[in-house]
Amino acid sequence: MNLIKCSVCILTFNSGKTLEKTLQNLKNFGEVVICDGGSTDQTLLLAKEYGCTIIAQDGKFKNKEGKIIDFSGVRNQCIEVAKYNWIFMLDSDEYFEEGLESEVRSVVSDYEIGCRVYNVPRKYIYKKKIVEHSPYYPRNYQVRFFARNVVDGYVKPIHEKIKIKQGCAVGLMRNPLYVPLSADVRSVIKKYNYYLSLEEERHKNEKSFGKWLKNTLYRTLRSTIGVSARYVKSLFCRGVKHPFRHFILDMLYNIKLIYITGKKFLFFMRKYK
Repeated sequence: MNLIKCSVCILTFNSGKTLEKTLQNLKNFGEVVICDGGSTDQTLLLAKEYGCTIIAQDGKFKNKEGKIIDFSGVRNQCIEVAKYNWIFMLDSDEYFEEGLESEVRSVVSDYEIGCRVYNVPRKYIYKKKIVEHSPYYPRNYQVRFFARNVVDGYVKPIHEKIKIKQGCAVGLMRNPLYVPLSADVRSVIKKYNYYLSLEEERHKNEKSFGKWLKNTLYRTLRSTIGVSARYVKSLFCRGVKHPFRHFILDMLYNIKLIYITGKKFLFFMRKYK
């Protein structure tokens, strides 16, 4: 069978524990681009073993400790070096199964197809079991699969998203991408705290109370309330449920996000009360 003319792009940093399973499921793709942040484990050995294209994350997108501060920047690095027009963005612990691979092959090979950008549904995995009931279902999808010529790259340094050219339709894949949830609570807390520090830096020069009210407070509260309601509803369902600890950590993240991005407005109002 011919290789799929699509470049799968992956950011890595000491990802050896999960990367091999990810790469095993990508053998039928024409290219895998690894954008590495200076791994010291077996990550780069695995990438070479599987014939990946390897590039280093540009230092201008990282801080002095070598951590990424601009996720859009490093993802755009991948897009720039990719061999093919079709791109699939993947995290180093996520993986495909045959259904999604076949669907990607079909889209790439059909030049008459209407959409050039696709949302991909995500299914969570916890302790090697598929999470059947999550408060993020059924709208748990992201734009991960797209043609390079209809996008203008990624924007936003954190929680990055692809900028789609005007007039381009966005489709939805039928088969899911599998996303493991870490059982290591400490590592999740550490990651969330780092994301919050990036959000605080990004919003430090924000002076518009109305913009914060609409874009952060309203949207975050609406999401938090909706997810909480769906989580309670999922408790009455049979099957594997979204882990409670992850739900709580997500909700705490939202609360902290509102505080760190809006505290300057609260202090300002208190000062002139």
